[in-house]
Amino acid sequence: MITADPRALRLAARELAAGGGEVLGLAAAGQAVLLHPAVGFAALRSPASAGRAVAMAEPALAGLVVLAARFEALTAEVLAQVAALEAAEVVALALRVADTGAGVALELALRSADLPIAVERAQLDELLPQATGVVTEVRSPAGGPDPSIHGLFARLGTLPRGEVEIVPVLGADGVPRYVVLLRGIDPAPNPTLNSAAQAVQTSDRRSDAYSRSVAAALRLAGVPPGAELMLVGHSQGGIAAMNLAADPRWHVTHVLAAGSPISNKRVPPGTRVLRVENRGDPVPLLDGDRESGAYVFGPPPRLSHLLSSHDLRPGYLDELDTARFAADPLVRAFTSSAAPYLGAGYGAPRRFRLDAGKFGPPAVLVGLSGHAVGNDGGG
Repeated sequence: MITADPRALRLAARELAAGGGEVLGLAAAGQAVLLHPAVGFAALRSPASAGRAVAMAEPALAGLVVLAARFEALTAEVLAQVAALEAAEVVALALRVADTGAGVALELALRSADLPIAVERAQLDELLPQATGVVTEVRSPAGGPDPSIHGLFARLGTLPRGEVEIVPVLGADGVPRYVVLLRGIDPAPNPTLNSAAQAVQTSDRRSDAYSRSVAAALRLAGVPPGAELMLVGHSQGGIAAMNLAADPRWHVTHVLAAGSPISNKRVPPGTRVLRVENRGDPVPLLDGDRESGAYVFGPPPRLSHLLSSHDLRPGYLDELDTARFAADPLVRAFTSSAAPYLGAGYGAPRRFRLDAGKFGPPAVLVGLSGHAVGNDGGG
């Protein structure tokens, strides 16, 4: 990106003007030499030599005058560009102020609004019954994620819409542990449980179709009862993670949530939660809270950056890879407690797609072999 400093350009214009003045001064001095009495006296003694000297000097002096004029024209052009640049900066500043003002206004509005109240719950319940959807195992990529907070969220960012990933942890102590990656909503129309309307239900309920379907995927993956889980979620995924953590049938020891409005969710005893929030992201404000026990970073919200600030890749991943993030006391305490998940190797991951399907028990679980298994819709 090329930037221009108006002050430096004005200084350059002054230098150009000074240079033009010096060149014009040289031309004047040369003209004065030609008019000097000594030159006239020399012309009387040797008219031919003096004529040749004048003939040679005059083009050079004319060239100096032309060069001085060009310096003057270039100075005027630079000053015109400076004026245009300063005018553009005034406009850009006004746009930034308006952009930031609109973002702050939205933040204030979200602090005082509760999204579930804005939606007719009865109508939404009728449209989206909360029984388990259809859970289908899909082919998983080779290799697991990097065992770090940044690595887990980077892997989460590769999940296609509607999919979750369950990764066994190969700890030296032999305790069965799993990392579960839960993605957020996909704003495009899709048949999965990662829809905007479903996200409202995920936020509004302690047990919803998304969290129930994740539980069904855990059972299908053969996760044993009582196994220790760390749930990693972005946006709606973080909300669903808190719903699962509150379910006593699952032993969720850690929750990592980025861009998720979860301050209205109960944190059960024995569960460590790390919330990561971008100040420019409006979504974490949907629960009306900010900065309470969360790692918060970034500038104030700007209307033009709202979507990119919430998106996992431009909005969060870069920050998660900084020394500032790693050194934060909240992050260090969480990382230390989550060492069994972050310091161990990972086994072969398994991925599952969560489709809305035709709601209503019994839901159907379909493996890669195509074998259908009945499900009671619980959990």
